[in-house]
Amino acid sequence: MKRRGSGIYTIAHVLRPVSGGILRHWQALAKAAAHYGFRLALFTSGANNIQELAPYVETLVTLPLSGGVNPASDFRSWYALRQAAQKLQLDLIHLHGFKAALIGSLALKGAAPLVYTVHNYCPGGVQGSQWIYSRCELFLAQRCTQVICVSNHLASSLAAIPGYPQALLHTIPNGIDLTSFTITPQEQSRLRQKVRTALVWSEADFIILTVARLIPAKGIATLFQAIEIVAPTWPTARFLIVGDGPEQPIYAQKALELNQKLGRSTVQLTGAVPDTLPYYAAADLFLLPSWSEGLPLSILEAGAVGLPLIASAVGGITEVIEDEVTGLLIEAQNHKSLVQALQKAQQNPQCLKNLAQKGQAKVKRAYNLNQMIDSTYQLYHNLLQSGGKTNA
Repeated sequence: MKRRGSGIYTIAHVLRPVSGGILRHWQALAKAAAHYGFRLALFTSGANNIQELAPYVETLVTLPLSGGVNPASDFRSWYALRQAAQKLQLDLIHLHGFKAALIGSLALKGAAPLVYTVHNYCPGGVQGSQWIYSRCELFLAQRCTQVICVSNHLASSLAAIPGYPQALLHTIPNGIDLTSFTITPQEQSRLRQKVRTALVWSEADFIILTVARLIPAKGIATLFQAIEIVAPTWPTARFLIVGDGPEQPIYAQKALELNQKLGRSTVQLTGAVPDTLPYYAAADLFLLPSWSEGLPLSILEAGAVGLPLIASAVGGITEVIEDEVTGLLIEAQNHKSLVQALQKAQQNPQCLKNLAQKGQAKVKRAYNLNQMIDSTYQLYHNLLQSGGKTNA
């Protein structure tokens, strides 16, 4: 792997089962590795698409790592990580997400400096879970050399944990490739017509788009509650849900029942799509009713295209959306709050236009993918030049 003195470092990334934002975050870093003087090893859950990951790395080790708690597979993953680290000469290890950090920090402590990216922090829900999550995050911080947060909100949440070593924290916001979400009016018009024709929706229909992994935390159940109230009095409203996930059969059945009740095609689910840009181009409004987020890429993409934004006031979303300035914020898990925002959108199209313009300007100014990549590799280099010592 690395030849000492060659100026080329070897970094190992550890991935649990990933999709969506975390996968794209890692791919962006992986594509840039050679440019910044790094060779890549990847320790990844076998549940990931190995063919999709392999082209970016020189060494790939699959693990039986799951997203949830599984003592048997977790132990096997710990052992496999230990064995792999002993065979490789690693300069740095980057752990992505809580589960990868938990198993990775137990197995790899001492093998090389550990960098941990917190993509989300979700202590709510079950009684007592906040204390458990905070204790786990404190444990990880004590074993890692640096901790990256993808939003200021995540950094503040961790810093609020009693005893947390705040000097380890670095905020490096998620970013998007702005060139991929910048289109001419002519191209947007073409894509808009193409998608609407395929959906059998007309130019007169007002499409409200959600792009999300179909899991409970994305708040799709809350969306359906709001649709039942809004749709009867907004006959041109159309709700388009792009993405797949374990909850897709449930939401597909709800959409079918709701469409039958209304007597028209009000809600459609596309499943997974290879390219989201045409759907952003076809939409009139973007909506994300999540109850837990780090900093979702879909918000940044929709904003970059120029869509007005409605989203829950959770996580890093509040750093992108200033309520009634760059978008509309709603209360998470509150369908009445969502209904009020949709009614405001229906009644004041000029307001939406103003929000979209200001939101687009903010995304282009603050959330460039190149900034995220450069800041991350600068952190790597600073850490290596300091001999792998923490700032704490």
